[in-house]
Amino acid sequence: MKTIKKEKSQALTLRIPKSLHESLKKLASEEKTTLNQLCLYLLAKGLGQKEKD
Repeated sequence: MKTIKKEKSQALTLRIPKSLHESLKKLASEEKTTLNQLCLYLLAKGLGQKEKD
């Protein structure tokens, strides 16, 4: 996984289904990263894909 450039952070509270939360926790553990870092990576990756469309 790529490291995301550090800048001043903001907080975001997001309600997601328990099953999605569990899947994300499992993937973060497998990738040996934090849930927060994984979510940041996936969101940034998704935004990058959208910009290509």
